[in-house]
Amino acid sequence: MNSMLHFIRFCLHIHSPATQVTKQELRLLIKYAYHSNTIVELGCYEGNTTVALAKATQGIVYSVDPFTVGRLGISYGKIIATTHAKRSRVQNIQLIEKLSWEAAPTVQVPIDLLFIDAAHTYDAISRDWNDWTPKIRVGGHVALHDVRKAINSPYEVGSMQFFEQVVKDRDDYAEVEAVDSLAILKKLA
Repeated sequence: MNSMLHFIRFCLHIHSPATQVTKQELRLLIKYAYHSNTIVELGCYEGNTTVALAKATQGIVYSVDPFTVGRLGISYGKIIATTHAKRSRVQNIQLIEKLSWEAAPTVQVPIDLLFIDAAHTYDAISRDWNDWTPKIRVGGHVALHDVRKAINSPYEVGSMQFFEQVVKDRDDYAEVEAVDSLAILKKLA
């Protein structure tokens, strides 16, 4: 019932699209979007971050999400995301309605900014990392959400373990900025 009420309030312009990205995290993502022609976001949710990224770039934003349906057979997230994009008058978004691993073969362009915010299990983020980071151009960036405990991510999840065990000390990536639960890494090689 909460999803339906939120959806109705969104349709009536009472609610904005829901997000789990803090204002500080969004500002940091936008900073990197300004210099990116090809952005891939894994995990659209209700499109709040998607639209912000699209407004910040002259390029294209590929936003990947399976947009699962609820009890009534409706994906409120997809309707909210597409409506929010139309209301915001952005036309440089391409929604890809698939799981991230299913979508990986369909995006064949060099990526300037990859934002990984899909499933947060260790196995899921490991697969996203392996499927998507080879597509990032050297000098491009990957933004990893929920890799540090923060007000918006207070419980340890698999993405935090993956970051600590696999990503943090890599030679081919360097962390350049971080805020709240978000870390931005630059691809060096």
